[in-house]
Amino acid sequence: MALKSIVNKSNRPFSIVYPLPIPSVLAGDFNELPYSNNYRQLDSNFRSSFHQAGSGFDFTLNNLLFFLRIDHQFFGEGLEAVDYDVNRKARISDHFPTRALYRFE
Repeated sequence: MALKSIVNKSNRPFSIVYPLPIPSVLAGDFNELPYSNNYRQLDSNFRSSFHQAGSGFDFTLNNLLFFLRIDHQFFGEGLEAVDYDVNRKARISDHFPTRALYRFE
């Protein structure tokens, strides 16, 4: 397994092991735009649930800059994303929750 380091906005590195030995999902509030370097690193090692099963823009930020997608779900080998959406009715945070449905390949 190769170890790669990605630096988040606070400049504190976090590490992810590639490839993961079991089917895995990596999801969360990354605060990264789809065209950022960190996003591209993740997208080159995992598959994006939004790209495989989403549609439209699926913006996730719930404030004045509503047109940003900064929450993401990625998945590794052994899985397939069959559905992905953003619940824009859930106004419990400054981010809308994402939901994806996966099946084993």
